[in-house]
Amino acid sequence: MKRYHIMKRIVENKQAEKVDGYLVDMASASLYCQIWEKVSVSRKEQMEALNTASAIMLCWKISSMK
Repeated sequence: MKRYHIMKRIVENKQAEKVDGYLVDMASASLYCQIWEKVSVSRKEQMEALNTASAIMLCWKISSMK
């Protein structure tokens, strides 16, 4: 949940920010938040277990599947 709040702040402030040592841009943060809001609780736990870079890469892969 902590990472989601940081990503949400990045989107609201329209500013890149470091999350767990990784610089996250607004597009990646926005995508992360959109996916987070649509997945089930068990998937959210899995996303939180990943490190930040892996979670963002997963989000980009999911978005390219559409």
